[in-house]
Amino acid sequence: METFCSKCNTEMVEAKLDSNGPIRVSRKLEKAGLLGVKSAGLSTVEAFVCPSCGLIDWYAAEPSKLY
Repeated sequence: METFCSKCNTEMVEAKLDSNGPIRVSRKLEKAGLLGVKSAGLSTVEAFVCPSCGLIDWYAAEPSKLY
């Protein structure tokens, strides 16, 4: 994925988080039904950093799984 910094328009580079596992995101859901919970899929997160100003952008790798 080619992306450019929204602050300084420099091409951003892919980054990796230093963590014990994958960072994942899910869509926030409102309570519903008898059990009060709706389920949603998960997507891993991709990170990009600007080598000039340090801005970090996060993207869901598979956004379609969130719906």
